[in-house]
Amino acid sequence: MADPIGIIHGVDGVRRIRFRVFDGASVWIGQYVITSEGYLCRISRIERRNYLTDDRILAEMSSFERVERLKKYGFNLEFTSTITLAEALIIGVVEGSGIRQPMAPPHLYTYVNEVPGELISNLTVINGAPITIGKVKGSDTPAKLDAEKLTTHHCAILASTGSGKSWLAGVIAEELTLTIKMPVVIIDPHGEYSSMQYPAVDDPLANEVAGMVNVYVPGRVDTSEIDKYYAAKFGEPRRYTRIGVNPRNMPLGVLIKLLTHYYGLTDTQRRLLEEGWPYDPSIDAPLTTIDELIGEVIERSRGSAPKGYAGESSISSLISKLRSFLENRPFFITMYGEHYGDEPIRLLDVENMLSKPGINVIDLSTLDLMDQQALVALMLDSMFNLAKRRRIMPTFVVVEEAHNFSPSKALSISKSSILRIAREGRKFGLGLCIVSQRPSRIDPDVLSQCMTQVFKRIINPLDLKYVASVAENISSDELTTLKSLNPDEAYVTGMATPIPLLVKVKGRLTHHGGVTRWVTTINT
Repeated sequence: MADPIGIIHGVDGVRRIRFRVFDGASVWIGQYVITSEGYLCRISRIERRNYLTDDRILAEMSSFERVERLKKYGFNLEFTSTITLAEALIIGVVEGSGIRQPMAPPHLYTYVNEVPGELISNLTVINGAPITIGKVKGSDTPAKLDAEKLTTHHCAILASTGSGKSWLAGVIAEELTLTIKMPVVIIDPHGEYSSMQYPAVDDPLANEVAGMVNVYVPGRVDTSEIDKYYAAKFGEPRRYTRIGVNPRNMPLGVLIKLLTHYYGLTDTQRRLLEEGWPYDPSIDAPLTTIDELIGEVIERSRGSAPKGYAGESSISSLISKLRSFLENRPFFITMYGEHYGDEPIRLLDVENMLSKPGINVIDLSTLDLMDQQALVALMLDSMFNLAKRRRIMPTFVVVEEAHNFSPSKALSISKSSILRIAREGRKFGLGLCIVSQRPSRIDPDVLSQCMTQVFKRIINPLDLKYVASVAENISSDELTTLKSLNPDEAYVTGMATPIPLLVKVKGRLTHHGGVTRWVTTINT
């Protein structure tokens, strides 16, 4: 083992050590160290402390010239009055190639050493199917995650805006598709993941994964502006399929929320829908015209309508609202062969989509938030029902801007669908990854089900406090690390990694679409 870099001078139980860093030793936040007794630790704080300089010496340092004169006469300010102290969080005690939780604190005045690269490699071995997201910071050791635990026990990627959340989500999607051969669904509210259709490097793997990216847009929306952007940036148009959802596959709760939001519903109309809406999650409903669907609803519910004019008025008004709703929502399809312009609209076939590996991007950028939530609820409910019947492959769902789809306080049509996958999806091979720049606005029940947390830089005090309250695998002491992460770094903790990892995230095979567009000066 190399020469020690410090010596312990303080211990806080089995949680933390404090050590004096030897002169000339180099330490940094996030660095792994190990004591001579085998306690593996990670540095969480470093400070330079002055132990000599008093008011008289400070009075002498009144100008650049005076300070230089002191140095000229041999008074080396740094080495005669400064010490470096560090704090490190105890991860566990190394036993062979594993870690056990310590039962007693380390002893004072034992040495602290750098961790050899081979030890980190041994401690981060994944016994199952691994994916690589980069390298352990400060080493050449690959940073690997257990793909099964990452996906089946769900994960969260949390960071401030511009910290590289989408980049990392793209790395994970590429790895799962190429290495694990798993279908991935990305809920994309900003239209940025279409860039994954374009290889970023000259590599056969980049071409392979780019060819496995399928983009879907709602059937009746104008995509011309975003299409022009991608064609201009990458020199070729993006590929996408226009999709429509059979309205018969809409759960009653989603239908009532949408109709109430857009048109309002009376209590009588709500009861009519509860009696007449023909939704059955266990069957593949036939595709019918709007008139046929409305006629079936009214026929099934007429018996529960009030008698006389009030009942007929409620029915007539409900028919008008249903017709307007079904005609104006851009993601519905009610007959085969529908087109938008000269582009065909395909009936959404989740079962076929998730029958093979690939990255399936659901571009919602042309919809308002309510319609985005509705389409997400429809898709996730369909995935869950198919997964329960074992009709799709194990699938990983990435929800970007998760605070909009599963908010902590506000109402959301899609929240219950996301929460159901978070609670029950593991049993049926349906994994969830929530991505957000505002963790404090995510429903805590959803976030608490994410047993692997991946953090990029977070600086908002409310978000830091919230993360500490709902993430079981991170302590309040470790939150200081999150404030100082670089854009290409991530802190990973939880079930998918044997030990907490500070990672330098690797490059992408495909292009990243979440690049901030700079304001340019227009000369007039």
